Amino acid sequence: MEANKKPEFGTRETGMFVPEGFFAEFQKNLEQQIDKNVQRHILIRRWSIAASICLILGLTPLLWSISDNKSQNPQPELLTETSVEDLNSEEIFTSTISEYDIYEYFYADL
Repeated sequence: MEANKKPEFGTRETGMFVPEGFFAEFQKNLEQQIDKNVQRHILIRRWSIAASICLILGLTPLLWSISDNKSQNPQPELLTETSVEDLNSEEIFTSTISEYDIYEYFYADL
């Protein structure tokens, strides 16, 4: 008789319940929100690509004009022997010494 007095481990009434179709509706709403987020990210990515293309196209003429200016400006020629002979010694001296060199020579040891 004591074997029949074991407690039963069945379901108890807790007062909580889930409405009929709750999980199906929850999954449907969750999938809709995920789809909205994915579409938003795709839309942002497309706008980013379009903006970068517009930026590149807008800067292209500027880059071309800069490269054309560099090609039109000839590089300075090196001094030839005749041009060096034309310069007197003072001009050579002042053209090779910068103001910083003069400052360092006169004031750096103070």
